[in-house]
Amino acid sequence: MEDNIIEVKFQEPTRREKAKRWVKEKYDKTKQWCTDHKEMIMIFGPVAVSGAFELLKCGMKYKDKQADRDLEEKKLCSVYDRSVGGYVSVKRPLTSADWVKIQALKRQGMTTTEALLELGLLDI
Repeated sequence: MEDNIIEVKFQEPTRREKAKRWVKEKYDKTKQWCTDHKEMIMIFGPVAVSGAFELLKCGMKYKDKQADRDLEEKKLCSVYDRSVGGYVSVKRPLTSADWVKIQALKRQGMTTTEALLELGLLDI
């Protein structure tokens, strides 16, 4: 009798399949732990949830303050030009000396944008 040899090649699981298996294992372990420790969850669950909300609130406050700072900095780095009919961006907040130079150039007939360009302050 002849030996019939069947050759079976196993494919290596893809990254997606590995990730799905890993997530399912973690889900099953977590589910089992929750069923085994219901009393602990009832005691520490509200504390953990309230702590998470406090962290979230702190993060939101920081984000809002940062956005306000960015907006304030953006306001400091823009100048209104009537000839353009809007604001133009400058590289940095203007000092009093810069404003004196701009006013002198405007008296010579330049627009604010042209004066900023000549002084090298216009953010293009």
